[in-house]
Amino acid sequence: MIPHDLDPSEFRRPRDKRPTRHVYLANCGQGCGDSTQSVLEVLDVAAPDTVVEGLHVGIAGVSYASFATADAAERICGRLADVAPRWVVRYAELPAESQRAPLLPSSVASTVGVDVPGLE
Repeated sequence: MIPHDLDPSEFRRPRDKRPTRHVYLANCGQGCGDSTQSVLEVLDVAAPDTVVEGLHVGIAGVSYASFATADAAERICGRLADVAPRWVVRYAELPAESQRAPLLPSSVASTVGVDVPGLE
C-alpha cells in the first residue's frame, strides 16, 4: 500500500503527552539523504507489518508519518531510536482530528452545585 501524501503545514505539537497516530521525524528528509522508499523501509524494520497510512518526506529534513492508531505509532517510536538513531522522533497532532467537544453534564442533578455568576 502506498501511503497518501501529508501536508506538513497541518501538523502541530500535541497539547498533552499522550501518543497520537502521527509522528514528526526531524533529521529525516531529502536534505538528509532520505527518500520516500528509504523512510518506508526504516519504518518497516522498526515495526514490521505496521501500515503507514500517510507520509511526507520533507526537503529540508523534517518529515511526518501517520498510522492507523496511536498504538501503531507508539510501537514505531519505541523502536526508531535503535533503527534510525539520527532521527528525532516526536508525536504530532492534526488539529482537525483533535477537536474535542465540550464536556456536557451527565444529568441536571449533576449541576446542582454549579454556581453561575449573575444567575439567581
